[in-house]
Amino acid sequence: MSKSEKIISSIFTIALGVLLIVMKDEMISVFMTVLGIALISLGLIELARKDVTPAVIKIAIGALIIFLGWMLVSAIVYLLATLLLILGVLTAYDYARCRLKFTRFLETIFDLIPSILCLLIGIILFFNEFEWCFIVAGILTVFLGGFVFGTTLSEK
Repeated sequence: MSKSEKIISSIFTIALGVLLIVMKDEMISVFMTVLGIALISLGLIELARKDVTPAVIKIAIGALIIFLGWMLVSAIVYLLATLLLILGVLTAYDYARCRLKFTRFLETIFDLIPSILCLLIGIILFFNEFEWCFIVAGILTVFLGGFVFGTTLSEK
């Protein structure tokens, strides 16, 4: 993922976290719109780079989410939770496979923060019947977006 894509992704992640905290239950339908807009934005960036196939796929999925996402709201929460759990496990595994042997303990913990946050948010979203779950997931999502934003800006 390029630096501009990481920045856009982290800004949308922070916005999603704020929406989770403020809107709680009503946030699901707003989330679908934000996710759709994020995918369309990332697709347009790829289209500007002349990566047509991934761009068209992202734009099409983003449009489908915006127009049809409200029909599948409860299923989407569980799907999002599952995707976050898978993302957390895969990124932790990838990190452990590639870099674990060459770093210090604190650097390892710092590098695993996004994976751990994805796992926590996914677990919390599975228990979405309670209002506090949305608030805690929102706080963790804002932290994840801020963390990714900060590390992206510090990259060379």
